[in-house]
Amino acid sequence: MDISKYTTVTEFHDAIRDSEYTAPPEMCRCLVKLMNQRGLNFQEAYNFLWERKLIFVSGNFYFYNLKADKLWG
Repeated sequence: MDISKYTTVTEFHDAIRDSEYTAPPEMCRCLVKLMNQRGLNFQEAYNFLWERKLIFVSGNFYFYNLKADKLWG
């Protein structure tokens, strides 16, 4: 899934919901929280988690490491 075309978590979530991919709701909540607390846009927040291997894709499934929530209060 090419995430570069999404500018908001809502757009990303809607695309996930309408596609063959699945993603845990905690991942979307974490993205929103990260964006709000650090002043990041969607791409920056996604890349922040991706580069730290806190989210990854296997097949059509997004996985989210719950320890990401502990990175910020």
